[in-house]
Amino acid sequence: MRILFQSREDLFRSPGGDTIQLLKTKEYLEKLGLTIDISLNAEESLQGYDLIHLFNNSRVYQHLKNAKERGKVVALSPIYWDVGEMNKERFAGSTVRRWVKGLLSRNNFFSAKLYAYLLRKGKISEGYREADLIEKQRYVLKNADLLLPNSTAEMDLIRKNFLLPVSYRIIPNAVDPIFRDAKPDHFISSYRVRDFILCVGRIEFRKNQLRLLQALRGISTPIVFIGHHSDRSYYNRCRSVAGEKRLFLEGVQQRDLLPVYAAARVYAQPSWFETPGLSCLEAAAAGCSLVVTSRGSTREYFGEYAWYCDPGDPDSIREAVLGALNKPKDKGLSDYILQNYTWESAAKKTLSAYELCLDKARKG
Repeated sequence: MRILFQSREDLFRSPGGDTIQLLKTKEYLEKLGLTIDISLNAEESLQGYDLIHLFNNSRVYQHLKNAKERGKVVALSPIYWDVGEMNKERFAGSTVRRWVKGLLSRNNFFSAKLYAYLLRKGKISEGYREADLIEKQRYVLKNADLLLPNSTAEMDLIRKNFLLPVSYRIIPNAVDPIFRDAKPDHFISSYRVRDFILCVGRIEFRKNQLRLLQALRGISTPIVFIGHHSDRSYYNRCRSVAGEKRLFLEGVQQRDLLPVYAAARVYAQPSWFETPGLSCLEAAAAGCSLVVTSRGSTREYFGEYAWYCDPGDPDSIREAVLGALNKPKDKGLSDYILQNYTWESAAKKTLSAYELCLDKARKG
């Protein structure tokens, strides 16, 4: 079986969770004997491929259209969540922001970049109008042959927001077992810090690092942030309130995160949503106590093993982090994650989904 993976054109220039999901899925499917290629070209010829697998519903309209025009079977990992609550919080307050919010729908999939553009320019650019954006997203979801959401919660939200009768198979996000055996020595010797609060991810409004910092004012436990910033203004605000025991690191590759997770005591991710977030799974597998947003599919993955917080409530964030800090680390979450959410298991489920998809196509 020969498969082509496609996604947003800046997948490797601006890596995120979708980048890791795509690469790890490729790695483990190849171990099962499949041939997997990657192309970000929306006009690829697609010749010789049995199936096209698209990642990230928000940025693959042209890829899906090209695949359908060429008669290809398409599987889609949507990586979708409703950004309405986040944008309501982000743009509350000013007249301009209320005007922008009124023009855009709550599930606008280009929201972060689009809102930033509108606020800078004070106008709507052609090609970024609400109706066009939503219809493109609807087209992708409707015309993919099979959806591969990461959770039941994600699929339920797609049904609710788009009212589409679509076929799907749940393919959970996953983690590599190597995180369980991570050793902290290298990070501790390099930065002279251990048993800290850790937060990994792009420094941006969605990840909510500023509110985490505000919620933890007065707490002496060090906090380490790892991730590059996509919003200079937001990053500067985080730095301005951080204090001396807050460490910001950029350019850390995923493979270099192992000793960081191992050295941390609590992993905190109070994002506006997570689906559930690969760094959350990695931290959990490495043995961190986990504080995570209540928004998204987090409860479906972590159950009673995590502390949940309301991303809009600093008191809720503070209470959850203090709860995690005051309880000894427990291997229970790590064991649970590695029994249920490995890339090997996800790859086997993905292969089964491909076979279902192709068999359905053959039968017409």
